[in-house]
Amino acid sequence: MTSSTAERAERVDIRLIGGLLVRRGGAPIPEERWTRPGARRLLKVLALAGERGVRRDRLGALLWPDAPAAAAAGSLRVALHAVRRVLEPELRPRAGSSYIVSCAPGFLSLAPHAVRVDLWEHRSALHERTASADVLEQLTESLTAELLPDDDVPLLLERRQELRALRREAALLYAAAARRAGRTERAVEPLRRVLAADPVAADVCRELLGILLDLGYDSEVARLYHLHRRALAEDCGLAPDPPLREVFARAVATPRDRRIVQNQRSEFVGRERELALLTTVPRAGAPPRVFTVTGEPGIGLSRTLEEAALRLRARGAVVLHARRTASGSVPYAPVLSAFDDLLRHSGRRRRSAVATGCPDLAAALPTLHGTGDGRAPEVLADAAALLMDLSYEGPVVVLLDDVDRSAHGTVPLLRHLMRRCTHRPVRFVLAGRTPVVQDALAWGPVGKIELGRLGPAECARLVGPALLRKGVSRTAGEIHRLSGGNPLFALELARDTLGRGTVLRRLREEPPALRQVLELLARTPDGLTHPQLRAAAGTLATRHALLSGLDRAVRTGWVRTERGPVYALALDAVRLALAPTAAADGWSVAAAAHVQLCGYFRA
Repeated sequence: MTSSTAERAERVDIRLIGGLLVRRGGAPIPEERWTRPGARRLLKVLALAGERGVRRDRLGALLWPDAPAAAAAGSLRVALHAVRRVLEPELRPRAGSSYIVSCAPGFLSLAPHAVRVDLWEHRSALHERTASADVLEQLTESLTAELLPDDDVPLLLERRQELRALRREAALLYAAAARRAGRTERAVEPLRRVLAADPVAADVCRELLGILLDLGYDSEVARLYHLHRRALAEDCGLAPDPPLREVFARAVATPRDRRIVQNQRSEFVGRERELALLTTVPRAGAPPRVFTVTGEPGIGLSRTLEEAALRLRARGAVVLHARRTASGSVPYAPVLSAFDDLLRHSGRRRRSAVATGCPDLAAALPTLHGTGDGRAPEVLADAAALLMDLSYEGPVVVLLDDVDRSAHGTVPLLRHLMRRCTHRPVRFVLAGRTPVVQDALAWGPVGKIELGRLGPAECARLVGPALLRKGVSRTAGEIHRLSGGNPLFALELARDTLGRGTVLRRLREEPPALRQVLELLARTPDGLTHPQLRAAAGTLATRHALLSGLDRAVRTGWVRTERGPVYALALDAVRLALAPTAAADGWSVAAAAHVQLCGYFRA
């Protein structure tokens, strides 16, 4: 066949990306014309081979590997004839094809001037470095689909690898062109697709993270960095390259929550003896290295730890403070929250150093745009290493509030941290409201602090500002008597923030059996044992209802249980609310405030 014949023939376009589609002169060739499966496979192989073509003997071996050479050659002749008839039904017998040619002696290929294959067309367009951003954008979209999906023809695997390389090159070229054209954000999705398919592609990751950082998506930069870092470690045993670590460090240099929110607090009153113990700057090897702080609900454990953190920072100590609200489903969430607190109070240099030097810990810290998932053992190793490094900078105090909620996971971790920091100036302060803090930590010398109630003078200082509000009729002495010196209870009484109507409304939603339990317990100052509760009910049916109500009262927090023989003990709030001297509806403002104090009805 001469070149002039090929130029006069209608062009055949073959699409391989996304599935085989053959067009001649712009019109698709109907499926029913492909009567021989071998013909379609032969066309696919020739299209994948490109202009270089394939030797005839190799074609037979590729398409019919189990057949003898002579039989494979015969099958090839039949398939070749079928392909020519499909592409050129008007072809005369023994005439040369316009589309399948011998590019060299013994080789077969598709005629380059008459047949266009999308894979090779896209590669040629990509290598024209003068392509505009619009052309490159269309090209990246065209390369999105897979090459001959759900197919297994020869040469397909290596061509799919070439397609992945083309996608990667196209995404990078388009990103550069998009930057020049002022539409950087549109380059994110092509880069993201390439990185999802090849998480270890460092050049793509670096380009994508740089764009996201310029656009202000710091959290996404951190997330993709950690995905790339883990993929590199698992597949190659490598760490991200320095330029990529620098991009990540810039992203986490400023915490996600740029404002350290401080709740409105009353003046801190009392606790000077306890604070003197808690705020002593630790020295290397000086016992006790652990303090436990306990007390009844509302006594001010969290507030005392906050005051201790302020004073320790003023004295030059490095403070890691996990607040009560930090406890979560992760067993050692308080410890992670303590490190998060440290970085929230730190400058850009420390945040960047921790992010790049302790990447697994950084992936668990919200301040560094982490997910908060801290289950990986590598997180524990990073936490111990960071705590050790901090101890060489100066004395370190770790304040953990409400350890009871996750003591089963926090205690082993704390023991691990303490072993790593032996003879270093590190102290741990654990606050909790049950004996689990003391029982679970058999660490040798433990300083035990139990916060007591405030005296009349201290209570008066505490509630003084609230009593100046218009409409408050109580005196400081009356508030101290009603609250018993409990700080939070006293403040709630002084502020009158919660009326009895709120508690009444919530109580009405409970079953009648629960209200019956509260009425019984409120009239018994010392509480009732289980047998006494059963005896308080008349009939068997009533007794079952009463016990059911008791179970719900305990589970929902209206009643608290004590260790030992006492099954249930009414709260002071319930006693005050249902006492005979209370109002007709059975609830008083004092009781309502105390119920809020115990945390059973949080807003």
